Amino acid sequence: MDQKRTVNNVDSGNIRLRRQRAAFCPACGKIVELMTFATAANTFKTDTQDIELLAGTGSLHRVHNSQGRVMICSISLFDCFDNRRTRLLDSHFAEKASERWKETHSD
Repeated sequence: MDQKRTVNNVDSGNIRLRRQRAAFCPACGKIVELMTFATAANTFKTDTQDIELLAGTGSLHRVHNSQGRVMICSISLFDCFDNRRTRLLDSHFAEKASERWKETHSD
């Protein structure tokens, strides 16, 4: 059975570098898990537009899977969000938090 599995993973003498959920990422230099744009967004509680913007700027690596679908390299995704600065939800949040802090810390 292991031989059959090995044969299925070999294409013309070369190891297949693309599958539906994994592929070789040239930027990372290794085979990585792939994520859809929606899954990547859900993982970090953001929207797909944010993921598309990050992919467009090169912060996230785009890789085609075996079906030709453009997906996100999971290593670049986690690296990007691990090193990303925290952003406030909206400008009113900061103003309200500042007002509350002043109220609780006033003499």
